[in-house]
Amino acid sequence: MYCWSRLPHEPARSSPPPGPMRVRCEPFPRAPRGRVAPGCSVTNLPAGRARLAHEPDAPVGRSGAPGCPASTMGCMSTASPPPAGPTAPDSSPQTPGGRALLVFLHGIGSNPMSFSEQVAKLPAGVEAVCPWLRGTRPGAKDAVFTLEAAAGEVITTLELAGVGAARAGWLCGVSAGAMVALAVAQQRPDLVSSLVLVGGQVAPSRSALAVQSRIMRLIPRSAYAAKGLDKRRTLAALDDLSRADLRAGLSRVTASTLVVCGGRDRVNLPAARQLADGISGARLEIVAGAGHEVNVDRPREFNDLLYGFLGAG
Repeated sequence: MYCWSRLPHEPARSSPPPGPMRVRCEPFPRAPRGRVAPGCSVTNLPAGRARLAHEPDAPVGRSGAPGCPASTMGCMSTASPPPAGPTAPDSSPQTPGGRALLVFLHGIGSNPMSFSEQVAKLPAGVEAVCPWLRGTRPGAKDAVFTLEAAAGEVITTLELAGVGAARAGWLCGVSAGAMVALAVAQQRPDLVSSLVLVGGQVAPSRSALAVQSRIMRLIPRSAYAAKGLDKRRTLAALDDLSRADLRAGLSRVTASTLVVCGGRDRVNLPAARQLADGISGARLEIVAGAGHEVNVDRPREFNDLLYGFLGAG
């Protein structure tokens, strides 16, 4: 079954147009229209074509580019051919080597679909990928989650996409995804030009995570499966994060940084202030009325913050 994802410059339609971009949702066969499949990437181009990430010159319709991290494979996109005649000038965000790459990183207990509202408002010309964090995808044969391995896979994704001096790399992480994004920015500052950290931690309280883990162990596997999650992998990820400490590397972050926290996310407000204070030039935004997942609770306000900060709105 397919879900439809409209390019931003195309008019809305009451029914799927002939030959549009289609995204096959393997983990979410009943994904609603207008959503993007988990692990898939969408490239919005002025000519109206969509291709998979890491394969910018591949024929439309091919999936699973050689060398892609496993978390971004298993999806297929197709698109209509570019329209005949002249096209409007490309005013999309550009760097000397091409369009910026925006990588969305979800939290533990969440999944790539949590960024559907951000992908729906993706500015034309911006390439975005929403991978599963390594070790969290249900049914995957890779190892259980570790912060180090998850960060390493994101680094591989950026490198394969040609991010570096000639192409901007933007990371947006929520909760555990923010910790992964921060670890990448610390290890490879040359790959990250802009960093958005939402509800992130620097050195999580082990006692708080232990309480959270005990509560989550009481939740039946069926409840995890209904959200497209694997209980064993989720609990293993929480255990690994309880040992993380990213404080020493805050001074190594050179990316322009936006720290976001929900006004009702009182547990993570101290960490948000610590991040903003520890990263040179970082800006802190507290979104009133939002909880932990600001991108889900207040998508309009978050999109304004995100794309305004990135200069892509």
